[in-house]
Amino acid sequence: MQRVVTLGDGRQVGLGGYVKAWKAALAAPAGSTFDKGFNWWPETREEILRTFRKGLQDRINRRIDGFPGALRPEGPRGRKWTSEWQTETRRAAQQLNSRVVIHWLPAWLKPRFAHRIEERMAA
Repeated sequence: MQRVVTLGDGRQVGLGGYVKAWKAALAAPAGSTFDKGFNWWPETREEILRTFRKGLQDRINRRIDGFPGALRPEGPRGRKWTSEWQTETRRAAQQLNSRVVIHWLPAWLKPRFAHRIEERMAA
């Protein structure tokens, strides 16, 4: 399987060529220009490095396959991604931060804060 990097304009470049381009841009002296970079006009080393970094961050943030270890590909999400979990946890945090005795907590927080729940304190 050949690994490729898809550029912003849709062209695909092999991973080896992509790495060579990075190294050439990094090795060039500051302020040098490249006539055949990403565009038809000459670009400076700094502009090209900025474009490289922007593309790399975009690939990491979009979780593109072929870059294992950067981030897991998006797939089925766990319980903490549901809006109910987010809402209940936010509500519990507000109660825990503002009161000494708590009247309600979601099931996953009850064992951790059992000493502050009203039912247990009344017993």
